[in-house]
Amino acid sequence: MDVPITTLEDLFLQDAKLLQQAPEKYGQHFGHACEATALLSMFVKSVSHDREIFLRYMSHVKKHHTLALMSTARLHKIQAMMNLRIVLESGANAAYALCNPAAENFLTGGPGTPAKKTEVILGKSYKWLAATLPDYSEAAKAIKGRINETTAHSNIVYTQSTFKFDAATDEVASTTFFDIEDPYFVKTDLWQIANAAVGVIGMIAAASEIGGGLVLADNFTERMPAMMAENERLKAEFMEGERYKAAAALIAQGAK
Repeated sequence: MDVPITTLEDLFLQDAKLLQQAPEKYGQHFGHACEATALLSMFVKSVSHDREIFLRYMSHVKKHHTLALMSTARLHKIQAMMNLRIVLESGANAAYALCNPAAENFLTGGPGTPAKKTEVILGKSYKWLAATLPDYSEAAKAIKGRINETTAHSNIVYTQSTFKFDAATDEVASTTFFDIEDPYFVKTDLWQIANAAVGVIGMIAAASEIGGGLVLADNFTERMPAMMAENERLKAEFMEGERYKAAAALIAQGAK
């Protein structure tokens, strides 16, 4: 780190500096993630007045997707993935609410009554999504599954990102506030964040064809295919890399 991390003020300064440095450090991967979160915020032109609950969930989708992007650039992976999980859950609820806007689906007794339990609403949303938009359901489930298996809970594997000690050379252990940086993993996380945005956007657009309730942005049909193509291009680039191939080989070996 360029700034000595000795006070909270130093942490705040370094946090901001890492975000400012991200475009240069992570190049096209950061740019793609920024474009994806921008499209996620602007792909809807207007919404029917009776789709308030959809808008409530979409406000969380937009906020937490941007936070996931910012957290990744600021070297806070676990924070980023927890935010991304909120994006996926709120995206599922938003799609369901778009096609099932009645307040009774979310509140115990209709307008003015308490909300139903989170797991009840999510369960209904997931069930509806699996039956109505199965491809989007499976894609979101896969991303959320990876998060749940790794960063959503305390995990010894990820302690290596904030802990460093070599008994042969070190007298004391080093614990860091910022993750120990590996540009490769930062870039793959940025890709995953962009990929999640593409999936949620596609899911909401598909839901609107079923239930109506919103008008897509005028340039949506131009921007969305370009976004999807870039996401696939970056994925193919990762898959051609030596680190990806080595990890795939280890996974295959472990499955035997």
